[in-house]
Amino acid sequence: IDIMGLLVAAGLCGTRSEARRAVQQNGVSVNGDKVTDIAAAYTPEQINAEDFVLRRGKKNYKRVKLAYIYALRRAFLVSLTGFLCFQLFPRTIIGFFGEGDELYYQFAVSYFRIFLFFTWANCLQPLTATFFTSIGKAKKGLFLSLTRQILFLIPLIVILPMIFGIDGILFAGPISDGMAAIAAIIMAYLEFKNMQMLEQKGL
Repeated sequence: IDIMGLLVAAGLCGTRSEARRAVQQNGVSVNGDKVTDIAAAYTPEQINAEDFVLRRGKKNYKRVKLAYIYALRRAFLVSLTGFLCFQLFPRTIIGFFGEGDELYYQFAVSYFRIFLFFTWANCLQPLTATFFTSIGKAKKGLFLSLTRQILFLIPLIVILPMIFGIDGILFAGPISDGMAAIAAIIMAYLEFKNMQMLEQKGL
């Protein structure tokens, strides 16, 4: 099937004339490569392949970046609010869940101030994981969603108490939060860098 018929069949163009104009204006790509020949044709095997991607128009990468930054700013405000509450009013918050002796309160306050120290950065990992899933990169999103709890926290909870005793459990929280945040930052940076390259190529 030729590219014009393919565009119409996919619902990306209303008519073959519209499809012709889209190709002539360099607004059509297949698997990331621009289609400039209106006579280009594809076999059923090519079209039915899992990696076959037909696209009309350029991706609005700037809008994707702005949406991510917009969501990140608001999520950060929520995370920062939680962090300040945990650091400034731990005893008050603990009081909502029951009472105990002074030793209980001392440990609980330490837990809040140490284990939850990186609460302000907790927004990065889930937000970035959702971002990757929303742009069709579910594997990266899944990997990020597993970083804090599975890849970092559980091993640290096992290893650190061997070195620091019970304090190791408290240290595992902020360390895993920090590592997950760093992983999210690196992956988001690389993705935006890739988007910039694609934008320069006009894809």
